[in-house]
Amino acid sequence: MHFINRPAAAVWTIAPKMGIDLSAAIKTEALTPQGLSDMLSNCALCWHSRKCARWERELSGKDAATEAPTFCASRERLNALAASVKADPAP
Repeated sequence: MHFINRPAAAVWTIAPKMGIDLSAAIKTEALTPQGLSDMLSNCALCWHSRKCARWERELSGKDAATEAPTFCASRERLNALAASVKADPAP
């Protein structure tokens, strides 16, 4: 049995490190509420919580991550959101 030793909130800390404002992404419809729910579920069910925490620590003090970690189940969605932020920065 897999016990989650970390809250499903990892996406809430990873997204800003990639320059993504999840609330703004939902408001602009770049992300649906269901898409956010899927990412939260991915975090809750993830077996890589220690790798994720290490990845976040390694980014401490750096500007921003260019990509989500390769082990992240939400990698494609996070990378796409980050790319859309870079393509259309907020005023």
